[in-house]
Amino acid sequence: MAIVAAAGYLVLRPSWSPTQASGQTVLPFTGIDFRLSPSGVAVDSAGNVYVTSEGMYGRVVKLATGSTGTTVLPFNGLYQPQGLAVDGAGTVYVTDFNNRVVTLAAGSNNQTVLPFDGLNYPEGLAVDTQGAVYVADRGNNRVVKLAAGSKTQTVLPFTGLNDPDGVAVDNSGNVYVTDTDNNRVVKLEAESNNQVVLPFTDITAPWGIAVDEAGTVYVTEHNTNQVVKLLAGSTTSTVLPFTGLNTPLAVAVDSDRTVYVADRGNDRVVKLTS
Repeated sequence: MAIVAAAGYLVLRPSWSPTQASGQTVLPFTGIDFRLSPSGVAVDSAGNVYVTSEGMYGRVVKLATGSTGTTVLPFNGLYQPQGLAVDGAGTVYVTDFNNRVVTLAAGSNNQTVLPFDGLNYPEGLAVDTQGAVYVADRGNNRVVKLAAGSKTQTVLPFTGLNDPDGVAVDNSGNVYVTDTDNNRVVKLEAESNNQVVLPFTDITAPWGIAVDEAGTVYVTEHNTNQVVKLLAGSTTSTVLPFTGLNTPLAVAVDSDRTVYVADRGNDRVVKLTS
């Protein structure tokens, strides 16, 4: 067992090797002078991985493909950043507990606050192929959408949500939400009011959510320390072979179906190859 002191915190870390027998890898988010405290995770089309480092003075950290060094992106004034997404142009989107969504274009040092209104503890975040932004507005028990270039948000017609934490959108425009305190995952079909509860088996406190190009849905259960997936059209979910997770929060998946998890309780980010 390795004992590491970081930024005033005492962190206990098992002395495992970076790659586990299950195909699980601990990503090298190293060279930073603060506790990582990962909350959100995202991966772009080039394989770069981004993490929100939650804290009173939070940060967004990038690990470039194939690198062992990290970069802190030039966001400023973030307060407990939560959800994270990256679009096809490399623009990074972040929710924070200043009740806003902040963006940073690739290569820019100037962030922009999107014109969402009335957010209350926004958590999960997603961006679709048209540039529309979706937010799981936890404190208001709703999901809101801001179309690209719009200044007016739309409340999506989900019903009965109770502390939604994660949101994802697939290539067809279907929107998925982890309805955390109702212990369910809900899908809203594109351009409709048709809400469907997905058949995840005995799911408990679902938090992060992602969907791949084939329509497989991935969900973290932060109370049971596991990640589950549901294939498109299936009625049975399966548990992915991650090991040693402790309060997993966000989840992301790339085009190769490699799954990335913000393993908050272990202060690390792990990935599992398919």
